[in-house]
Amino acid sequence: MALKISYKVRKKLAPRSEEEVGISLRITESNRIDYLLTTPFVIPYRFWDNKIGGVKDGATTKDRAVFDRLTLLNSRLNTLKKALYEELFRMESFTRDDVKSLIAECINNITAQSEGVILEDEGGVITLPDYVDALIVRMKKGMKRIGGEAYTKGTIKAWNSFTKLIREFYADFKERNNRDFQWEDFNADGFPEFLGYMERTGYLPASINKYVKDLNAAVVAAGEDGILGDLIIRKRCPRKTLRRDEQPIKVYLTDDELQALYDMPLKEGSEKCKVRDIFLCGAYTGQRISDYNNLSPQNFKKSPKGYDLVILTQEKTNTTVVIPVLNHNLLTIAHKYQFKLPRVVEQILNRYIKEILKKLSETVPSLAEKYPTVLTMKERHAEEQYMKEHNGEYLFERTEDGIPLRPKYDLITSHTARRSCITNLYLQGRFTNEQIMSISGHKDEKTFKAYIVCSGIVVAERIMEINAGKSNANLFM
Repeated sequence: MALKISYKVRKKLAPRSEEEVGISLRITESNRIDYLLTTPFVIPYRFWDNKIGGVKDGATTKDRAVFDRLTLLNSRLNTLKKALYEELFRMESFTRDDVKSLIAECINNITAQSEGVILEDEGGVITLPDYVDALIVRMKKGMKRIGGEAYTKGTIKAWNSFTKLIREFYADFKERNNRDFQWEDFNADGFPEFLGYMERTGYLPASINKYVKDLNAAVVAAGEDGILGDLIIRKRCPRKTLRRDEQPIKVYLTDDELQALYDMPLKEGSEKCKVRDIFLCGAYTGQRISDYNNLSPQNFKKSPKGYDLVILTQEKTNTTVVIPVLNHNLLTIAHKYQFKLPRVVEQILNRYIKEILKKLSETVPSLAEKYPTVLTMKERHAEEQYMKEHNGEYLFERTEDGIPLRPKYDLITSHTARRSCITNLYLQGRFTNEQIMSISGHKDEKTFKAYIVCSGIVVAERIMEINAGKSNANLFM
């Protein structure tokens, strides 16, 4: 395909303007495709060159923090472009939504190539967003470690998400207060401002707590690195107490539903067939998508006694797990691809698995059962827009109490595969928690138990079945 990827800034300002402007990405293919999409990257206008689609050649500044930022930005733009070329060339065809999903995925996995990001400031104070950018580079290079160990890819990916959020918060603060956010603000109303921004923009409480943890860690690290000078930030951002009704419902796919998904006829080689197969690999191994989306021949082994195993090192935690192949469907799928399974972008998997299961719900009614839940930020925004266009009518069905109702197939994501495996193994009653944790890679039982999705009635029924000598062996054979 005659594919071309380039960057541009849409605004036209005075050549020396310091105004921050957003960088857009343009993708063209012959005469068929011309997409112009936004990216989370911004730059002071005077440092941008639309002719070359990048940071101006020879851009100079006496502000070391700005210099480091431009160096890092240039590296990230180049890395994103390279990653998009590689992913799009592998796809037979793609839509605008596919590209948007790819951009989000690639940005989360960017590896900065900059060699010159330095934390010491010269003549100015480095801001929190710039500091975190530099911190991430040090993490990737092994210059910043935790307990003597290098940061895992999963942890670095989470810090990249935090960087995007903190830049958005700083921009929002400046717009509302007509001044830049300062480190000193954390000793006043800085933390409540940050919490308020996340609440206004629709973050769920669990997500808020995740970013609160990152913010506190960044503030502590900045103090340890001498970024704050004589300033001491005595406060810490408080975490929210989570109520059950503030969290989206967690569901899992039962043994029968997974088998129906495996048996579902899909066109071989199609994107939906690949999505189904990769999702099932997660349901049969109990891993995160960052691990079950990267299985290769090197992961499939035989034990000394001849049992089939999957051995991998988890990307998020760097934990090596040995997974017994308890369902032959996993090997059948692996054989189909000569044990080199295709890689599917997470956002695309999340979209297609819902479509696949919606179709399957025509013959498996349990997949269409409706559950009361909490809408995600994206869903709330979509509903708000829908209500504006439809005289206040809700986009999503509600209970009599006004609680959103969603069919089960709409609640399935890449992580449901991991939750399904753990829950189904638990319900079999044949394995101890420690044995299941050795497969999932969990190190503490509290986190592990959060993955078990079943009511007290279900557990009681399962105990009675085991007591009566009944078997549930058709799931993992």
